[in-house]
Amino acid sequence: MKKKICDYSTKRDEHTHLPPVSRYTRYRMTGFGRGGGDRDCLAAWQAGLSGSTPMKKLGYRILSSVFVLGKMSGRGGLGVLTLLIVLCFGITASAQTLPERLSALNDLPRFTYRVLATLPHDPEAFTQGFLYHAGYFYESTGLHGRSSLRRVKPTTGEIDRIFHLPDRYFGEGLTLIDSVLVQLTWREKTAFVYDLADFTRRGRFALDFEGWGLTDDSTHLIASDGSDRLYFMCPDAFTVVKKVSITLENLPVTRINELEYIDGAIYANVWYEDVLLIIDPSTGQVTGWVDFRGLGNSFRMSADVLNGIAYDPLTHRKFVTGKLWPYVYEIALVPLPPG
Repeated sequence: MKKKICDYSTKRDEHTHLPPVSRYTRYRMTGFGRGGGDRDCLAAWQAGLSGSTPMKKLGYRILSSVFVLGKMSGRGGLGVLTLLIVLCFGITASAQTLPERLSALNDLPRFTYRVLATLPHDPEAFTQGFLYHAGYFYESTGLHGRSSLRRVKPTTGEIDRIFHLPDRYFGEGLTLIDSVLVQLTWREKTAFVYDLADFTRRGRFALDFEGWGLTDDSTHLIASDGSDRLYFMCPDAFTVVKKVSITLENLPVTRINELEYIDGAIYANVWYEDVLLIIDPSTGQVTGWVDFRGLGNSFRMSADVLNGIAYDPLTHRKFVTGKLWPYVYEIALVPLPPG
């Protein structure tokens, strides 16, 4: 890989992560600690979080404590599950969602979407990383035992080439830099480097954080870890040279997921939200957003969340998809008036 020179210097610090939650949310409610129902409830409650108010902090601590104590006890009891459900839906009902919070900011540029083309997508692909290059989609898929790196023909959805990760790895973000593909993994905190042409693995690196989303600005790799942080790394050794906190009205925005660098800005999926945030990479401030509510409503009961942004810099085409979605959409952004 071509060596990059990075002149930043920062002191690494600690960051508090969310409690352990399965990011595959289609488990059924089959009992606390057995079928993943407890994780679904916690994940659904977390989906209602945006910003940082005393009520949300208190609710988060209560629910997290119940979650941890239940796991430590090893007992299934309906009482604990019922408490989780009440907290899950009761607190979420009173919390302002991220789209509502964004909509209230009249001065923040906002966009809706127009679908230009609908393309086939593997409905078994748990999309974690997504990019476009030279006529192909490149995709990183997740889940233990099902994670892969794949090259896909856009018009047919045919998988042209695939590399299956070992079962212990959960595939995450993906980017192309210096003619190599870089793929993150989740809790394994490992990054893999592949040859673009044949997916031959050319290296692996350890990370100090969970891998979620990944993009680049041609000089740095830029990664998210599910918090409000973006990590800027030198691509030669994956050393972190800068950290930026994503903020909206001076409050952190968490659950930052898949990333794409487009025309000097970072476009970011937010886990469990039908929005894209447009972020200034130098400050971390949210400078605009795209409202994708309504996209894929016809199949969302059998699919999962919006996650996947790809951009063709030659034609300026933009594509979005989601985890287990049967389609990729080529979209155009349509500005909305303030208010």
